[in-house]
Amino acid sequence: MICYALGIAMKTTLKNHIFRFNDQIRKQENGGAIGVKAAGDIAGLFMIWWDRRFKSKVEQQGIDMKLYARYVDDETIVCDAIPEDETNDRQKADERTMKVIQKIGNDIHPSIQ
Repeated sequence: MICYALGIAMKTTLKNHIFRFNDQIRKQENGGAIGVKAAGDIAGLFMIWWDRRFKSKVEQQGIDMKLYARYVDDETIVCDAIPEDETNDRQKADERTMKVIQKIGNDIHPSIQ
Protein backbone atom coordinates (compact mmCIF):
# COMPACT_ATOMS: atom_id res chain seq x y z
CA MET A 1 0.00 0.00 0.00
CA ILE A 2 2.77 2.45 0.90
CA CYS A 3 4.58 1.76 -2.40
CA TYR A 4 1.39 2.47 -4.33
CA ALA A 5 0.85 5.73 -2.45
CA LEU A 6 4.47 6.79 -3.01
CA GLY A 7 4.12 5.99 -6.70
CA ILE A 8 1.08 8.25 -6.98
CA ALA A 9 2.85 11.03 -5.08
CA MET A 10 5.93 10.79 -7.33
CA LYS A 11 3.90 10.82 -10.55
CA THR A 12 1.82 13.76 -9.33
CA THR A 13 4.92 15.72 -8.36
CA LEU A 14 6.66 15.11 -11.69
CA LYS A 15 3.59 15.77 -13.86
CA ASN A 16 2.57 19.03 -12.19
CA HIS A 17 5.67 21.19 -12.00
CA ILE A 18 4.69 24.82 -12.56
CA PHE A 19 7.34 27.48 -13.17
CA ARG A 20 7.70 31.05 -14.39
CA PHE A 21 9.75 31.97 -17.46
CA ASN A 22 9.75 35.38 -19.18
CA ASP A 23 6.91 36.49 -16.93
CA GLN A 24 4.76 33.60 -18.14
CA ILE A 25 3.55 30.76 -15.94
CA ARG A 26 4.19 27.40 -17.57
CA LYS A 27 3.78 23.73 -16.78
CA GLN A 28 6.73 21.42 -17.42
CA GLU A 29 5.84 19.00 -20.22
CA ASN A 30 7.99 16.02 -19.23
CA GLY A 31 10.86 14.86 -17.07
CA GLY A 32 11.91 15.89 -13.63
CA ALA A 33 12.44 19.57 -13.03
CA ILE A 34 15.95 20.74 -12.19
CA GLY A 35 15.96 22.17 -8.69
CA VAL A 36 13.02 20.12 -7.43
CA LYS A 37 14.58 17.93 -4.75
CA ALA A 38 11.98 15.19 -5.22
CA ALA A 39 13.01 14.81 -8.89
CA GLY A 40 16.62 14.11 -7.85
CA ASP A 41 15.50 11.67 -5.16
CA ILE A 42 13.27 9.81 -7.62
CA ALA A 43 16.09 9.67 -10.16
CA GLY A 44 18.41 8.26 -7.48
CA LEU A 45 15.92 5.51 -6.64
CA PHE A 46 15.44 4.74 -10.33
CA MET A 47 19.20 4.45 -10.82
CA ILE A 48 19.48 1.99 -7.92
CA TRP A 49 16.90 -0.19 -9.67
CA TRP A 50 18.78 0.29 -12.97
CA ASP A 51 22.14 -0.67 -11.35
CA ARG A 52 20.70 -3.92 -10.05
CA ARG A 53 19.22 -4.84 -13.44
CA PHE A 54 22.44 -3.90 -15.24
CA LYS A 55 24.69 -5.95 -12.94
CA SER A 56 22.35 -8.93 -13.17
CA LYS A 57 22.25 -8.82 -16.99
CA VAL A 58 26.03 -8.43 -17.23
CA GLU A 59 26.44 -11.47 -14.96
CA GLN A 60 23.95 -13.46 -17.08
CA GLN A 61 26.16 -12.76 -20.11
CA GLY A 62 29.07 -14.35 -18.26
CA ILE A 63 30.99 -11.08 -17.94
CA ASP A 64 32.98 -10.85 -14.72
CA MET A 65 33.01 -7.21 -13.64
CA LYS A 66 36.01 -6.48 -11.46
CA LEU A 67 34.70 -2.99 -10.67
CA TYR A 68 31.38 -1.23 -11.10
CA ALA A 69 31.03 2.31 -9.79
CA ARG A 70 28.47 4.98 -10.63
CA TYR A 71 28.32 8.67 -9.80
CA VAL A 72 24.86 10.07 -10.66
CA ASP A 73 24.65 8.73 -14.25
CA ASP A 74 28.34 8.17 -15.09
CA GLU A 75 29.68 4.64 -14.76
CA THR A 76 33.13 3.18 -14.39
CA ILE A 77 33.41 -0.49 -15.30
CA VAL A 78 36.44 -2.77 -15.24
CA CYS A 79 36.03 -6.21 -16.79
CA ASP A 80 37.86 -8.69 -18.98
CA ALA A 81 37.57 -8.22 -22.73
CA ILE A 82 34.82 -10.07 -24.57
CA PRO A 83 36.46 -12.95 -26.51
CA GLU A 84 36.60 -12.86 -30.29
CA ASP A 85 34.14 -14.89 -32.33
CA GLU A 86 33.01 -14.98 -35.96
CA THR A 87 30.79 -11.90 -35.52
CA ASN A 88 33.34 -9.58 -33.92
CA ASP A 89 36.80 -10.79 -34.98
CA ARG A 90 37.67 -7.53 -36.76
CA GLN A 91 36.96 -5.32 -33.74
CA LYS A 92 39.46 -4.21 -31.13
CA ALA A 93 38.98 -5.89 -27.74
CA ASP A 94 37.89 -2.72 -25.97
CA GLU A 95 35.49 -1.79 -28.78
CA ARG A 96 33.71 -5.15 -28.89
CA THR A 97 33.52 -5.25 -25.09
CA MET A 98 32.05 -1.75 -24.88
CA LYS A 99 29.47 -2.54 -27.57
CA VAL A 100 28.22 -5.54 -25.56
CA ILE A 101 28.15 -3.55 -22.30
CA GLN A 102 26.38 -0.65 -24.05
CA LYS A 103 23.72 -2.94 -25.53
CA ILE A 104 23.04 -4.45 -22.11
CA GLY A 105 22.62 -0.99 -20.58
CA ASN A 106 20.47 0.36 -23.42
CA ASP A 107 18.08 -2.60 -23.22
CA ILE A 108 17.15 -2.04 -19.55
CA HIS A 109 14.91 1.01 -19.93
CA PRO A 110 14.19 3.27 -22.92
CA SER A 111 14.69 6.44 -20.87
CA ILE A 112 18.40 5.71 -20.45
CA GLN A 113 20.52 5.26 -23.56
